[in-house]
Formats: sequence, C-alpha cells, structure tokens
Amino acid sequence: MDDTGASFPTIFEVDDIPSLCIPLGYQGWGAWEDVATANGLVRRQSMWLEAAVCDLVRNPVTSFKAFQFYISPGASYNGARLGGPVLRSLIFQGTAPDGQANMFIAAKKTRLTALLPTV
Repeated sequence: MDDTGASFPTIFEVDDIPSLCIPLGYQGWGAWEDVATANGLVRRQSMWLEAAVCDLVRNPVTSFKAFQFYISPGASYNGARLGGPVLRSLIFQGTAPDGQANMFIAAKKTRLTALLPTV
C-alpha cells in the first residue's frame, strides 16, 4: 500500500498506465494541473478511474468509486499501491498493539471493531 496519509492518489507512467490497458478514446484523461507536494508545486496530468479494494484473488470487497488520480513520471518501487484518499474513503483500517504488525481492514466501522484482537 502507498502512504495512507497522502493528499491525492498517484499512478506511475511507466508501469501503471500500460497495465491498465486503456482503450483508444478513453474519456477519463484529465487536465494538466499544478499539484502541491511536500517538495513544492509539480505539474501532473490527472486521470479519472474507478477503484475498489480487492482480496487476494481480486474479488472486490468494497464497491467501486470514481477518483481523480495524478500521473507521476517514472516507475513505482513497490508494486501494488493504493493512495491515501482512495483508501480512506473505501475502508476503515486499524492496528492493535499486539506486536504482530497486522493491519485490519473492513468496509464498516462495526466490522473493524469486531476484527481487532483483545489485548
């Protein structure tokens, strides 16, 4: 996963864009915009995509929702990612101080509470 505290979701030009298999005439390309980052303003093209959280066999565990992503030049370093606002709007997440370094996720807050271990 990507930084869950990120201000906007990012996809990478070199490896993410080709893997999306975008058809000719795709209407989701957005404008070039100035985006504020920790290192100052950068110019990025935006792209609208629908995203959902999926399990290990790629079955969606949340509904799909449209998000504006920003395209970064270069390649990703850690494979699959899901940027901050996408993740925060689709699931509830939590950790427990049990020393196991597990992250628990659920589509509903009450379900998350039931997943967390009692310490």
